[in-house]
Amino acid sequence: MKFFNNKILFGTLAASLLVTACDPIKKMSKKIKCENFKPAPEVMEVRGDSFEVGFTCKMPPGSVYKKGVIKFEPVLMYGNNEEKVLQTYVVRGPSAKENADITIDDKGATFTYKTKVLYEPIMRNCTLVVIPNLKVKNYEDVLDKCLELPKCTLTWGIKYIADSFNTEEEVSIPTATNHGPEMKRKATIYYIVDTWDFKPKFILGGPKISNPSELKQFVSYLADKTSFALTGLTLNSSASPDGTYKRNTLLARNRDITIYNFVRKELKRLGYAEVSDSLFSTRIKTTEEMDGLKEALEASTLKDKQFFLDIINSSDMPDVKERKMREEFDRGKGPGVTYPNKNKQHWTSYRYILDNIMPRLRRSEVTVTGEKGVRSWAEIKDKSENQNFDSLNSSEVLRYGYQIEDMKQKEKAYRFYINKWPDDWAGYNNLGAILIMQRKYADAKQQLDKALSLSKEHGEVYNNLGICNRNMRQYDKAEENYRQAKARGINTGQNMGILSMVRGNYTEAISNFKTADKTCQYNMALSYTMNGEYDNAQKSVDCMEPKSKTAPTYYLKAVIAARANKLDELTTNLAKAISIDSKMRAKASEDKEFEAYRSRPEFQKLMNK
Repeated sequence: MKFFNNKILFGTLAASLLVTACDPIKKMSKKIKCENFKPAPEVMEVRGDSFEVGFTCKMPPGSVYKKGVIKFEPVLMYGNNEEKVLQTYVVRGPSAKENADITIDDKGATFTYKTKVLYEPIMRNCTLVVIPNLKVKNYEDVLDKCLELPKCTLTWGIKYIADSFNTEEEVSIPTATNHGPEMKRKATIYYIVDTWDFKPKFILGGPKISNPSELKQFVSYLADKTSFALTGLTLNSSASPDGTYKRNTLLARNRDITIYNFVRKELKRLGYAEVSDSLFSTRIKTTEEMDGLKEALEASTLKDKQFFLDIINSSDMPDVKERKMREEFDRGKGPGVTYPNKNKQHWTSYRYILDNIMPRLRRSEVTVTGEKGVRSWAEIKDKSENQNFDSLNSSEVLRYGYQIEDMKQKEKAYRFYINKWPDDWAGYNNLGAILIMQRKYADAKQQLDKALSLSKEHGEVYNNLGICNRNMRQYDKAEENYRQAKARGINTGQNMGILSMVRGNYTEAISNFKTADKTCQYNMALSYTMNGEYDNAQKSVDCMEPKSKTAPTYYLKAVIAARANKLDELTTNLAKAISIDSKMRAKASEDKEFEAYRSRPEFQKLMNK
């Protein structure tokens, strides 16, 4: 009986000691409540290739024991019981020795946790949970008996429309080698003052300007495709220096875009299947043709031309030069209107400049280059029956590889090229491009590195390397590749735009797409959406080609409408998306983009059909 009483006494004493030991820990743990946590951002959203995860936590007074350490472990839970444990945030009391993100004394404090997570589609319905773990020096043995810490669910779901961007970059595939005799033809297209609209019938007698004549010769040259392979086009646009420098810069850039669109359309009409952005070496020669004005004046018979040449050769800013010349003519009677000032010594000469020299400086120069000695596509195809390329020259093999649709035949042609002309960069580049199309980026990069080792002068190689590095998440390398490609004449606007989107820089993406004249496309509309420019996003979608408006396009329009608080447009476009692809219904039913509309009858009607 005595032994029994000792056991009871021992148990009572142990329980008493445990209660005493647990007391500071329980006090601390009871003050850590889920209501103290707030998600930040409240709704997670993909921007670029990742999304921000975070929360704020208000730690009330006495919530952190002086020797205690609390490790807050954020966890994303998704899919089939999958989870991603994020970087732990450590809070400690003033007497704790462990490394921590913040020290909190008896007064308490509020802290903020933020991190970025690489997005994967399986995460679109993920839940953010925060699990606190407590550690107190000298209390390790009793923590599991004392703790009453909560497991806090903060938010669920992600806005993931940003991940819907079109990832098809523009590969560069040359279709001729430039080994044969070169053919070159230049046409000059002129513009009405202060415009960039292309006027095919524009004629001006004084300065002998005739767009119809230029176009007739240009198109006639391109139409004769006998023994000719197109290798490239260079576009140089300019503006006459009789307005502000800023305005002339805008005119020159838009004229470049105008003529680019015309030439590309004309080439396709004439049957040049090889036409692609990689053929175009597009750049603006100057923003305004002050050098052209100087050259024309030097060749003129004007007696007082030296007066104007001295102004042009001065160190003044462009706008100052323009104003000094214009003062010889303009009496300043109204903006945009010039009146002869016959009291000025040089007014007649400046009038001659305005009427006869300036019009010839408002232009776009188109230079077409080609290679002689190349057979027609029909002949090439006939000669390469059963993929026997022995009778074809190098340019003909490249053209076959470009135009044949079957991917295996393309690859076989380029591997034949490499075996027969192993010291030529083009075969390795084109094979690399075909591997890019098959998403074999590491293999493609090997071929492109070989091409670069043979020649560093070709922008096509750098452009394709940029695509590889972008898809291998080497974004800085991709940007440098595109910069090198652009310096060598490749129009990299589309690819740079996609790179900017992946980085989450949508303002930059918009600018790049404009450079490529790709304003009417899904990626542009998406970039405007992510930038909060919903009217511009709508315009980009509306001007897309009808055949390119797919179910995702109308889904994006529904998202734009949701963000702009336009319920009617939301339901109209979502209904259209669902009618094209019924899977859009299930997608919309759980998409956080439509959270504010989920209880609306109009939305529920679409979901319940």
